[in-house]
This record gives sequence, C-alpha cells and structure tokens, in this order.
Amino acid sequence: MKTIKLIALGALLALAGKAHADNVTVSDVTMAAGETKEVAIELVNPDAEYSAFQFNLVLPEGFSIAKNNKGKYIYRLNDERIDDQTLTVTEISSGNYRFLSFSLTNASLYGESGALVYVTLAADESVSSGTKQASVTSQVFTTSAGVQSKLSDATFQITVPGETPPSYLKGDMNDDGVIDITDVVILVNTILNQ
Repeated sequence: MKTIKLIALGALLALAGKAHADNVTVSDVTMAAGETKEVAIELVNPDAEYSAFQFNLVLPEGFSIAKNNKGKYIYRLNDERIDDQTLTVTEISSGNYRFLSFSLTNASLYGESGALVYVTLAADESVSSGTKQASVTSQVFTTSAGVQSKLSDATFQITVPGETPPSYLKGDMNDDGVIDITDVVILVNTILNQ
C-alpha cells in the first residue's frame, strides 16, 4: 500500500513538473517618455508542438501598443517560428491586449525556443520615471490535437529613466566641450568687464 502511494505521489509530481515545463518570457526594457521600442515575447523550451496560442499583454499606466500611420497596432509573428499562423490583437480594456494566433491548416510552430511575437510598445510623453511592471497573463497554448496547456503569468519590467542632469566641463566657458585659449579669453574678459 505504501509503495502504491509513493508511485502515485511520484506520478503527480512528474505531471506537476511537466505542466510548468514551458515558459513565456519577455526581457526587461528601458524606454524614455515618448519613445517606442520593439520587444519580443518568447516561448522557451516547449513541451509540445503548439499550433495555436492566446495570451493577454497587460501594460502599466502610461504605456500602450504603438500604432502605425493607419491607426493599426504594430506587431508581428516571428517568421522563423511560424508556418501559416495568423495573429490578431485586440484591446480588451485600457492597457490590456489579447493576442490570438492560430493556423488554418493546424500547422505547428517551428523550433523549441525563441521569439513568437514582436510587439512595439509606446511610452506616453507624460509617463513618469521609475520602474513599472508589465505582464503576460491568461496564456493558453494548444497542440494540433487540441490539447491545451495553461502557462503561468510572466512579468517583466519597463524602466523609464529620470532626466539626466546636464554635464559640465569645468573651465569650458563657451560650452563647446573643449577647454582651449578661447575659454581663457572669455574668462579674462568676463573678469575685467566686471
């Protein structure tokens, strides 16, 4: 009886480990106010050959997905990972975007790891400096046989640097970045004229 319990416990632990074998990651990013930057959403070490996926990208206040000159979100699938997959993105609430990708022929994604989606983020002109948290949530990846895997949320940081104080070179009177005779002349004239 004890042996059966240990075998059952081992099987449960193996299944629990298997459920978390796949990971979605996004590298931390630094963006200035008013800047746009492309980031990669990656699937690392998939445990199955997926043909479809969906997830939500949740951005902090002051950030959004950038739009092109036609008002469409800027995003794309990684050509190296896809066969005939299609990707759509919809804003489901402020700062919360739903990504949905599928294959009309039920083709699987290529490769075991790497970027799935590239998305261009935009920082508002008025976004405050500091480090903010963004996340990829509600992830469901589906195989061609219809088997679904629900992955854990993935978080990443968006850092908005503060204003950099101006740098001064002592003795550079005309602020041209070089200390030369011109600076000496300006300094002498400034002292003599007072």
